[in-house]
Amino acid sequence: MSDLAVQRIPRGKGWHNTGSAITSANYGGAEYEGTVRTFGDFDVPSGTAPKSRRTGGDVVCKLVRNVSGFALTPKRLVSWASGYRNKRVAGYARTTACEVAGVVDEFWPASGVPDGELFWLAVKGHHKILTSLAGNGENVISAGDWLVALTAATTAATTSGRASAIDLTGATSLLGTQILNRIGRAASAMTTAQTNTDVLVELDLY
Repeated sequence: MSDLAVQRIPRGKGWHNTGSAITSANYGGAEYEGTVRTFGDFDVPSGTAPKSRRTGGDVVCKLVRNVSGFALTPKRLVSWASGYRNKRVAGYARTTACEVAGVVDEFWPASGVPDGELFWLAVKGHHKILTSLAGNGENVISAGDWLVALTAATTAATTSGRASAIDLTGATSLLGTQILNRIGRAASAMTTAQTNTDVLVELDLY
């Protein structure tokens, strides 16, 4: 596949597009891992009609490989794989205010990005992220709030890969991670009842 062909991969699609996990022996496109592409911010992926502008801006994405061992579902925050920063992701973000690589492209099917597949990871611009599953206030977000990753049991847990409003009341070290690892500002608001719900965020990870 040529450089031009890679640039033509639409959001919601990958390199192999088999729907099945890809073994490491069959990885294709390793030389293109980390490719950056800018897309217009539309309400459906490119090549799909009808579509309309969600905002007047753009969404910056990186072509990365899922090496988590499981399918990554859309709108979830993910972390870099050790030794493969900007190229591969190893699962959902699972620690409060940890560094976040980006968000799994919102236009992938609910079944997710298969293990081993290359896909577009959203890193800047407007994008949807899922809120907390718990109705304990973690999902209360006001438009304009800075957001960070939430804690979960494992990188594969259903509670992982989600966002919450930044907490600036902690001790110095905790406060530092909250500030350094913020992922962007909320562009919509959520209430306690809106668990596991899309919140539109203006990402700022690139």
